Amino acid sequence: MSHLPRERDFDVLIFGASGYTGERVARTLSKWSMPGGAWATVRWAIAGRSQKKLDGMLGGLASPPTGVVIADTSDEASLRAMSARTHVLMNATGPYRFYGEAVVSACIA
Repeated sequence: MSHLPRERDFDVLIFGASGYTGERVARTLSKWSMPGGAWATVRWAIAGRSQKKLDGMLGGLASPPTGVVIADTSDEASLRAMSARTHVLMNATGPYRFYGEAVVSACIA
């Protein structure tokens, strides 16, 4: 992924990283992003509503993310700011029928 332009802070951002699915994705990406890993040069971040929950999961990661972002599906401005910082946003919030549309809207805004 090193061929991506650098005008964004992150290559990949996992939104909802402290939830069941998001945490598993974050753990996998943290392994891949270790030195010598398949994604060693990837700038990645975790995101969610709670700084405390995100900070709490950092110790369980093989390598730390490039950043931690706070955003909430009920706050459109925070979603837009989050999506503007990354090339790829992986949405792990749910249930998607309630929270997915807000995230997609922020990405295409």
